This record gives sequence, C-alpha cells and structure tokens, in this order.
Amino acid sequence: MKFVSYLYDGHDHLALMVDGLYYDMENLHPDIPNTMGLFLQYWDDAFPMAFGGELMVKEGRITDDKGNDPSVAELIAPVPFPSSFREAFSLPGKLPFFHFLNHHSIRGPGGLGCTSLQLAQLDFTPQVAVVISRHGRSIKAGQADDYIGGFMLLNSFTSQNVRREEVAFGAGPGKSKDFGTATGPWLVSADELVSVEVPNTEGRKGKCWDIQIHCRLNGEEIAMIRLTDMAHTFAELIELASDGVDLYPGDVIGCGSLGTPPMLRLNEARNGGNPSHTDQWLKDGDIVELEANGLGSLTSEVIAEEI
Repeated sequence: MKFVSYLYDGHDHLALMVDGLYYDMENLHPDIPNTMGLFLQYWDDAFPMAFGGELMVKEGRITDDKGNDPSVAELIAPVPFPSSFREAFSLPGKLPFFHFLNHHSIRGPGGLGCTSLQLAQLDFTPQVAVVISRHGRSIKAGQADDYIGGFMLLNSFTSQNVRREEVAFGAGPGKSKDFGTATGPWLVSADELVSVEVPNTEGRKGKCWDIQIHCRLNGEEIAMIRLTDMAHTFAELIELASDGVDLYPGDVIGCGSLGTPPMLRLNEARNGGNPSHTDQWLKDGDIVELEANGLGSLTSEVIAEEI
C-alpha cells in the first residue's frame, strides 16, 4: 500500500493512494486512525483494515467519488512527526553506526528554505528510509524486517563547508545536516516491493531490495544509486539500533550515503587538478528530484531565505 499525509485546514490527514486517487482513511473504514502518527501506534490493527479498504476500492465496492484528486492535496512528509531520526553510516566488514539528526527538520516535497551559510556549499544525499511500526528492544536481524512499516525516499541536504569544519573537529554531523531532510512522496509498505526483492549476499541477514534512485538536478540526471550497494541490510541496522535500546513506532532510519554526495562528486570529477575550476553547488531556484522504482518521485526546490 502507498500511504500519503497531506494538510487540510491546518492539520495532517492520512490517505491511501489507490489507482491515482487519495482515499481518506475514514472512507475506507470508520475505525482506521486518520493520521500517520496514530496509524503507526495501532499498526497491527489498522494495517489489515486499510488493506481491506484498498481491496474494496479495487473491486469497486468503494467508488471513485470517495477518492480525492492528488493535485488539490498539499503533500507533507509521509510521517510528519517522527519520534526519532537515525542516519546510518556503514562500510563492508565494519560495525555500522548512526548519526542522530534533527527529526523536527523532516519535511515533504516542495520548498527547502536555506540561509546563506547553508547555500555556501549546499549538497544532498539520496537515500531510502524505513519507518518502524512496532515497539521493540534488542531485536534480532532475523525478525527485524517485521518491524518495518514501510519505505520512503529520503533526501538529506548537507552544508559541505560546515561539514568539513565538523570533520576537522572530529565531530559527527551537526549543523551541517540539521536544517532540511525531505521525505516522500509516499510511505510504501513491503507488500508493494515484492517484485524488487532480491536474494541477499552470503552472510548477510534480512531482506534486500533492488531499488534504483535516479538523481536529477534541474531535469538533468547527475547520479544513480542502488539500494543493493548498502553495506548492511536494514534488518542488520535495526538489530544494532535496538541493541539495549527501545525502538518505537514512528522512528525513521535512513540507509545513509551510498557513495559520494552528487555535488561533491561532480566537483571532484570536473576539477581534475584544474586550478581554474569553479565548484558548483546547489543554489536558489534549483530543483532536485529523486525518482525510484516502487517509491515514486520526491522533488525539492532550493529557496534562499532572507534573514
């Protein structure tokens, strides 16, 4: 299933996207929570009811007039108020670790306001994120996939000039990544991704999905990454994240960088030792689009803030 959150009368509402229309939860079943936060809290009860509602739409027992045109909905982050946000960092053969980032800065598609500090060397990191739908502690990798409510595209914007200062100080990401993380457009449940599930490599635990993310800047593709390049599976990340720690519905875990961030990589490729080269970074008015099989298209527009 594909879940969307949108704003109506100043409040977030949850809907299911079926055949191109958004169906509010109350039109699928009166007992389904109408916000993502509540839906995740009651996942084991709410998910089967939503699944039944989707089936009724496809069978025509819930008619098209109950659906809303997506063009009139103001999409927000699929999980508007996550309880936490971890971004993974892992290398083959090494224990993965996490950065805790600002979960209040998670947003949906649309404008990304940036100050002059952030715009000095603005880059982005395309990712896939999972959302936890069940409470758990010290979860084993063999059961961890059952704690994933869904998947979504995630674009973590980064101020590379600030990041270099943090690295020089020996610190993890702080101010360089706390201002803007785009997610969306949907939260996609695992049953929608069966067609892209692939066998795991030997020795790894959990499921693996061949999701390809195409990264475009102002309509031009500048990078393509694959989720199969993850050094550790989401199940293995969840096992580590929950080791002696409680995970809660609404926790977000990003897969982390699957290569050099696109703008940084472009500058390194174009420089080639040429001292006259001028680095290119994201600027006011740029449109960044991530598109992935099964997860849709997430578009962000860079907007300079006047402060």
